[in-house]
This record gives sequence, C-alpha cells and structure tokens, in this order.
Amino acid sequence: MKIRLQIVLFAVAFAMSLSARAQFIHPGCLHTQADFDRINAQLAAGDHPRITQAWNSFNDNWLLSNLGDGWITAISGDAIIRDSGGNFAHSERDFGMCYIQALYWAMKHNSSIPAERLKAETLAKHAVGLLNKYVKKIKTIGGNSNFALVGCFQGWQVANAGELLRDFPGWSAEEQDNFKKWIYDVWYSAIQGFLWAQNGTCPSHYQSNWNTGNACSLQAIGIYLDDPFIYNEAMYYLKQSDQNCSIAEDMVGSGFGYLVYKWDTEKINAQLATNGIKTRYESPLGFLYQNQESTRDQPHCQGALGCQLQTLEQAWNQGDNAYGWCNQAMAGGVEYTAGFNGADDNDSVFMKNYPNMAWSGCDAYQPSISYAGRSGAIIYQMAVNHYANRMGLKMPYAKKAHQKTVDSWPWGVEWGAGVNSRFNYSDLCGFGDLMFNQDSATVHPTVLRGKIKMVSGSSLSNKMGQYKYSEEWSKALASGDSIFTNELSNILSGSVVRLSPTIMDGSTDTGLWTWDDDSTCTTREREVKLTKSRIIRARYKNAAGAVSTQMFSLHVEGEGWTGVAKPYYISDYTTYYDSATYVKKYANVTLGISYKQGNSVRSWKWEKRTLTSSVWNALSSTASTLDLTNVSTGAFYRVTMTNHAGSIITQEFKVDVADVDPYIALNSNAAVSTTSMSTPKGSKVKIYATPNSLSGKSVDAKRIYKWVVGNDTLKIDTLTYHLDSYGTKVADLSDTLSIASLDSCLECTLIFLRVTSGGSVATTTYHFNVPVYVTNDLIP
Repeated sequence: MKIRLQIVLFAVAFAMSLSARAQFIHPGCLHTQADFDRINAQLAAGDHPRITQAWNSFNDNWLLSNLGDGWITAISGDAIIRDSGGNFAHSERDFGMCYIQALYWAMKHNSSIPAERLKAETLAKHAVGLLNKYVKKIKTIGGNSNFALVGCFQGWQVANAGELLRDFPGWSAEEQDNFKKWIYDVWYSAIQGFLWAQNGTCPSHYQSNWNTGNACSLQAIGIYLDDPFIYNEAMYYLKQSDQNCSIAEDMVGSGFGYLVYKWDTEKINAQLATNGIKTRYESPLGFLYQNQESTRDQPHCQGALGCQLQTLEQAWNQGDNAYGWCNQAMAGGVEYTAGFNGADDNDSVFMKNYPNMAWSGCDAYQPSISYAGRSGAIIYQMAVNHYANRMGLKMPYAKKAHQKTVDSWPWGVEWGAGVNSRFNYSDLCGFGDLMFNQDSATVHPTVLRGKIKMVSGSSLSNKMGQYKYSEEWSKALASGDSIFTNELSNILSGSVVRLSPTIMDGSTDTGLWTWDDDSTCTTREREVKLTKSRIIRARYKNAAGAVSTQMFSLHVEGEGWTGVAKPYYISDYTTYYDSATYVKKYANVTLGISYKQGNSVRSWKWEKRTLTSSVWNALSSTASTLDLTNVSTGAFYRVTMTNHAGSIITQEFKVDVADVDPYIALNSNAAVSTTSMSTPKGSKVKIYATPNSLSGKSVDAKRIYKWVVGNDTLKIDTLTYHLDSYGTKVADLSDTLSIASLDSCLECTLIFLRVTSGGSVATTTYHFNVPVYVTNDLIP
C-alpha cells in the first residue's frame, strides 16, 4: 500500500509592492531598444561590413536552429545541482539558448522581412516554452559550495531572457507572473543567500568571478522584476562591500576588493628607462589597476572582468554610470588585463616587466601574475564601446585583445554562446561586434555622481552587512546626513531626500538640467518626499552638447518581496509542515517557519494568546523558532518576521492539548505512546488513540475516529461497547488502524471527534509517521 503524508503548506502571496513596479527602463538589462534600432539601421544601410559579418555569424548560431525539447529532459528531480557530478551543464545550455533566442526576437520581431519575423516568432515561442518547463520542474538550486556558480553564470541569462521576452504576446500574463515568482524563489534566494553569507567564509575567501557574476545576476533580476531594493543590493556589493567584487573607493589599489593594486604608468616607464628598458606601458587616465584574479590564471581573471563589465553595462542602460565609479578606474582595470592577454607572445620584455604584485586574501596567497591560459576573450568590445566610443578614452590594449579574440574565430568577429556547436557554451554574453558597436562619439558626456541628503526622516541602511558574523546588519542615515551614492534603501515612508547630481571632472556647470519625472524642474538639486519606492533620473547637457544621465534608485522600507514561508512544527522528533497541532498533555513542541532568505532576516517576534482571548502578549523569544515545553493548555502563537527589505511575514499557529493519547504497537511488542516509530519491513502495525480525560472516557460521549492518508479517507469508525462475562462495559477496538504487514513507509492522519450528549464537538488531530527499514544482513 503506497501511502503519502498530506502536507499543508503555507505560502505568502506574491507580495511585490505595486508601488515599486514599472520604473526601470525596459528592455534595459544588457540590451535596450535603442541598441536594436541602431543595429537594424546599420544592417539596412549595408555600409558597416563588420556589423553585417557579425550579424551573419550570430544568425548562423546553432542555438537559433535548435528547436527540440532542450536539455531539461536529461534533468532528473526538481533541482539544478552543481557539484562534481551535478546536472548543471544541461540547464546552462538551455538558458544560453533561451537568451540567444530571446535576443533574436527582440531584434527582429518587427522586421520588414517576413522570414525574419516568422523566425523571431518561432524562436520566442520555443524560448518561452522552455522557460515555462523550468518553472514547473525546478524548485531549487543545490549541490556543494559550487551551487553559487549556477546563479553566477546562469542567473543573468535567465533574467535577460525574461527581460527581452516581456512584451512577447505569446507569453501569457499568468505564465509571466509564475516566471517572476520562480525568479524570486529559486534564483534570487540562491544568489542573495550566497552573496550575503559567503557560505560561512570570510569576505575575501571567494575569487572575484564568484561575486562579480552573482552581483551581475542579482542586478539583472532587480531590473527585470522592477525591484529597486534588489537592484540596490547588487550595486552595494559592487561599490561598498568588502568582497572581491568591490570597487569601493577606499579599497581600490589597497590590496583588497577587485582592483587590488594601482600602477602609475609614468612612474613605471621612468623606472624602466632608468634601467635601460625601452618598453613603455599605456593607460587611458595614467593608471593601470590590477585585477584580483590576475595572479590566479587568465581565464578566471578575464571571466571576472567580463562579469564586472556586464554589471556596469546594465547599470549604464538604466542611467547609472557605474563605469565612471572611482574616476573611471575600471578603464585602467580593463587595460591592465587586456594588455597582458593581448600582448604578442614573442614580446617577452613587455610581459616580463609587466607591473604586478602578489595577492593574499584571508586564506589564500598568489605570488605573481599568472601566464596560465593567456588568450583573448569575448569581453573587450563591451569595454571599447563604452570607454573609447562613448567616452573618448584611449583603450589600445582592449582593442588589441579584442582583435586577438576575433582573429581566433573563422568568422573574423567576436563570437558568443552556441556559435556552431551544441558543446560550445559561454558564461558571458559575447557577440560584441554586433551588440556593442556604437560609432565613436564626437562629443562625450560628463561623468556624474549621485549625492543624497536626508532632509527629514531616516534610512535604515546605506551599507549592507557583509560579514557572516557581523552583529550590525546595516548603518543608519539620519536626518541631516549626506552620502555620495546613487542608491539608497530602507528609507522610512514620509522621509524627504535631497538629490544632488555632482559633476566629477570639475568642469563648469552649464545649468542645463532636466528631470524625467518632472518637466517643470530644471535645477541641479531637488527635494523629494518618498511614500513609495522610486527611480528618478536627472539629465545634464554639458558645454559640448553631450547629455549625461544620473539615476537615483530609492527604496522605501517595507516594500519588496517577502518570500515564500512554510510553517512547521516538530513533535516526537518529527517535522510536520502544518500550522495547527494537538499534543499530549505535558509534551514538548517546537514552532517555526522555513524561509530561504534566513541569513538576512532582520528580526523575529513571537506572541501568544489563549484560545478564548483576542489579546496578543509578547514573548521573550527573538529566535526563528519557539520551543514550548510541558504544554498543559491550548493557545494560539504568532510569529512576525521582518526581512532585510523591511517586508513582513506573519504566521499564526494553534497548539492544543489532545483529547486522546496516541499509541503505536509493533508486532507483539507493547504499545508505546508516540506518533512516530520506525519498524522493519513486513511488521504488523496497530495505531490507535485512547481518551485521556474524564469527559473523553465517559460512556455517554460518542467517539468518532477518521483515518486519512493523503487526500483519501481509509475508514471512519464510531466506538461501541459490549458487556464482558462480568457484565462490565468494554470498548470495542474499532478505534484501531491495523495493518497486517507494512511494506512501505506509513504517514497518516487521525482525526478524533468527541461528541457530547449535548451535541458539542471536540476535535483532535494527530499525524502518525511509521518509517519502514530493511535489516542489513550482509557480512561486514
């Protein structure tokens, strides 16, 4: 007999605040509508041979012709697993395919060529169908510590695919809503959990590609879901954390974070000249910045740089010039890595004298720059497009490294995921010659930086707690305080903030300011009262006529996703997912709710009220669980959890003292008062419950036993009596569930009803659990 436990699950409704919706630019992760318009115009003009060549390469991508069921069919179970023997390779190919097919649809669904429109429709349907399958099948991301690399390298693809397909009419509103819930529950949970806790390690334990990749995915998720809090989280990790993805100002060049060492090229060149060495090193702004992974190996070094650039590009597409952070230091960071990897193999003098220092983290040491895996990579055109084409900086090393990359590919352009083989897969977006190919600007925008002053009210955080064991999860920003930042979270509703875009190059302010949300405001500074989360953008036209954008992402405390929580209780060493239970008198029980973002919960509050009262009284416990000992009377209990966004989940429990005591008897052994007992396969099992009170034992009371397994009722018995040989009333054993030979695990529910002569009903519910095992009789 196959028996399943009926599990009652509590799921908080999809609670993303409507006030935080529709504020980001869409599409606005790695690609925008302006990109697609530009590319289509370039292709139509036919006077950009390299772009035409890049389109032909992209259009020949194997992933655009694969319309099968995908590799999801090879995934058993409901989890994506990354460890030594995991199934992640199947999903990474599927998500790469969804991203590429979604990208084609975004570019060509409005094409004037019927064949391109038909192909776009076909590809979009396939991508949506595959994403829907993953939503239904995959419930979590798991494995050993390498689980974090799934979110790192596939999270941005999943979010970008959703972003590109959000307006596809063949993806229903219901399907998209389910997809968004899935992104929150599966992807955000895994990515945020890793970035927050670092698997319990110190902040600099993980090499930078782990954190840069997860921050990139976190940011893409925030944009796709219109969630300012999640977007701000990603930018906090990039700009303020003490992890190896950070380009925090006080860490750049200090030996910590992402850009670990700062090299003044003029000083280096002068020293080399003194030593008779004619090699000179170049840099866009006079400095080169050493990448944290440069001393590990070059594939990981360039992979981390690619993730970092994708994050900066996504920010730029929203009006947040993270490329310009720390005086455009990342330009020097790109050139450092590109110079070493793009150098001629026979230029030993250049490489031998390449500036570098050893790097050491909290539990790692790398002695010098690594020659392992020197090569091109599909990352440099994105940097060339921004720093050279948009900003007018000289990027000779990045251009050379990009050319080295395209020279290695038969098409003569930058490649990406899929290309011409089912086995080719890229953790990065690639296709730079097609997607990141703006003409060099004749005038260049001014680099801006955001400044926020709290005029009144407060913000609970301007920095995220990064240490696993830190007692302080945030730092408050009080009335009158100012901070140089574009992102601010946990602002108390009703607070007034002053937004001040700041010119970073010292040029004279032209006074030509506009604000996207208020056409009447033309001043540089403005004050805003916040009652809901908002994205606000200022635009500035400099003396050359170039326009810069400064985005402010402002999150109001309490808005955002609460997550999915499941109530449970532990009784007799067994966990049951339910919010109501009956226990034996003087028994112990533990209450709690499972929550995937447990590392970043701000507070737990427990309260109690009697069964007949409506007044809640606070308890002293502030833990995630509540231990109840020697329960003698029934009561209601309530837990209120506040997460790191200030969003709240509340769950009530009912704990009542049972009207009957549970018993399990195995074979010929004496019965034991319990609800859980393991037994050998084939055992004879009896389960029953006997009244434990005078009213329950009264012969005038009617006792009904209902035995339930899953959704099926096995039987309903009414207890009767007979007279024994002495004339004494004896209860018949119709209160017992008997199984002659138990061959599989038994999980069932007893619902006991005591009906008094006056018609009142008292109900007791017990969950019984009898696991079955097979004795191992093998010789050791």
